[in-house]
Amino acid sequence: VMVAEALDISRETYLAILMDRAHSGPVVVGSPQGGVDIEEVAAKNPELIFK
Repeated sequence: VMVAEALDISRETYLAILMDRAHSGPVVVGSPQGGVDIEEVAAKNPELIFK
């Protein structure tokens, strides 16, 4: 259990390492806008998703 002070979030980013079957290996996916709402970012601004 980690106990820490709650802070306001000033910026969220997204970074993931996914297995890509088309390339038979891992792919790094990131976005300067993301976090918990990455699906919304992908739908509205797909140019902000980088592989």
